[in-house]
Amino acid sequence: MVKTKIIFLGCGLLCCGIFNLYAQSNTVASAGVATGVGGTASYSFGQIDYIATTGNTESITQGVQQPYEIFVVPEVKKKIIILGAAIYPNPTTNSVTLAITNAAAPELNYLLFDEQGRLIRQQKITAIITSIDMENLNSGIYFIKMLSNGEEVKTFKIIKNL
Repeated sequence: MVKTKIIFLGCGLLCCGIFNLYAQSNTVASAGVATGVGGTASYSFGQIDYIATTGNTESITQGVQQPYEIFVVPEVKKKIIILGAAIYPNPTTNSVTLAITNAAAPELNYLLFDEQGRLIRQQKITAIITSIDMENLNSGIYFIKMLSNGEEVKTFKIIKNL
């Protein structure tokens, strides 16, 4: 009699457990089953559903795939600089001419860099026509950055031939 009660109680608990038993279910972008010598495994990609629970000082997000992103929004304070500049001849063999056509920007400088980003020359621009000597430089690609009060306003790519 006791054995029958235990079996009946066990079957009842098993049935209640089966009705309350459910597996994880979710909306996914793709899924499949991988089968091998060691057994099978199911997998999914692109979980778009999750459950978030928050308390007074903490929060937890339940889900398999959770992206972790950090956004840093820099403070942008840009001044409007009106500058018209041209550089010629490009490609060059000896020198290039930097011509400022419309400058409402005070204190202009240029920086000459090689292809690897090494600073070759730095000079203040004092006239509307500035000649930049490149005769002693190897052939290759160079960059001239124009700065106004320390801020980059324009960059030119120069090709130097022999």
